[in-house]
Amino acid sequence: MERKEYERLCESLRGPDDIERLSEEGYNKGLLVELYGLKTNRHIQEHKEEIKSKAPDMHRACESGRSIVDIARDYSIFPTYAARLIFEVAGVSEKEFKRYKKDPDSHGDPRVAE
Repeated sequence: MERKEYERLCESLRGPDDIERLSEEGYNKGLLVELYGLKTNRHIQEHKEEIKSKAPDMHRACESGRSIVDIARDYSIFPTYAARLIFEVAGVSEKEFKRYKKDPDSHGDPRVAE
């Protein structure tokens, strides 16, 4: 893959829905998932403090009924990272969070299992 094509793909991957669209153009879906994951990781690392400062806003959005997946999309982060920040604001320990991640039904809130 040439550098220009790689840069175009990275620019085109703005959200998870773009993976399907680009795979229909003939790109390997696994490659697109990997590129999107790398791009999202880079975004989180570059804006970590800014994202963490928005955790109370994420928590309020979740409390008002928005799903963690939708909140994560708003901030261009992984749903598991958004959930960790939301649960942290709610006072949930890391140990409890790991248990919820393994078994979402143990939390009792259907938004967690989405």
